[in-house]
Amino acid sequence: MRHRLDGGDDAAVADPNGHTITTYVGLVGPMITYLLPLLIANTGGRMVYGVRGGVVGTIATMGVIVGSNIPMFIGAMLMGPLGGWVMKKIDSIWDGKIKPASRCWSTTSRRIVGAILSIGAFFGIAPLVEGLSNALQVAVNWLISHTCCHCRAS
Repeated sequence: MRHRLDGGDDAAVADPNGHTITTYVGLVGPMITYLLPLLIANTGGRMVYGVRGGVVGTIATMGVIVGSNIPMFIGAMLMGPLGGWVMKKIDSIWDGKIKPASRCWSTTSRRIVGAILSIGAFFGIAPLVEGLSNALQVAVNWLISHTCCHCRAS
C-alpha cells in the first residue's frame, strides 16, 4: 500500500493473475460529496436560465453541500433550478435599465444573488433535506424490520 499525502491509504487489490492493483479510494468520496451535486445543480440552472442560471445554481448549491453531512443530490436538484429562476427574475427587473454590455454589473449581480441563495440554502434547505432523508431512512428501516420472514430470506 502506498501512503498518500492526505493521510489516507490506497487500497491494494489482487486480480486473478496475482498482480496488485492499487485503487484510489480517496477520489470517490469528494466526487460524490461535491462534484456530482454541483454538476446536477449546474445542469438544472442552465436548463432554466442558461449559463447565468447555471453559475448561480452552482453557487447556491454549495450552501446546501456545506450545510449537511450527507451527499446533497436532492438539495442540488432543488437549488440549481431555483438559482436559475431567481437570477432570471432579478435580471427581468432591470432589463433595459442597465446596459447589457455592463460586464461588471453582470458578474457582480451573479455573485450577490448566489451568495444570498447559498446562505439561505445553508440555514434553510440543508436541514430540511437532511431531516427528510433521515425520516425516509427510519421509514425504510421500519419496513425492513416488519417484513415477513419469507421476504427477508431472499
